[in-house]
Amino acid sequence: MGGISTRKVDALVAALGIQSGISRPQVSRICVDIDVQVQRFLNRPLEGGYAYVYLDATYLHVHQHSPTGLLQGCAGGPGRER
Repeated sequence: MGGISTRKVDALVAALGIQSGISRPQVSRICVDIDVQVQRFLNRPLEGGYAYVYLDATYLHVHQHSPTGLLQGCAGGPGRER
C-alpha cells in the first residue's frame, strides 16, 4: 500500500484499540500483510454463480430544450440469464 503515513496507520490502530505509538517498521509490516491479503482476495478463483446488474445511460437531444434520458439495464445470474 503506497502513500500510507505512519501517523495515519497509528491513528487507525489506536481507533481499533490495539496500541498506539506504532513505529515505521511496524507500519511497513502491517502494509505488507494487507497487500498479501488483498492480492490473495483479488486472485482467488471465482466458483459458483454471481448475480449481476449492468446499467448504461445516455441523454438524447430529441427536442431543442428537453433532453430525454435513456436507461438500459441488464440483469442475470446463474441459470437465469436475461
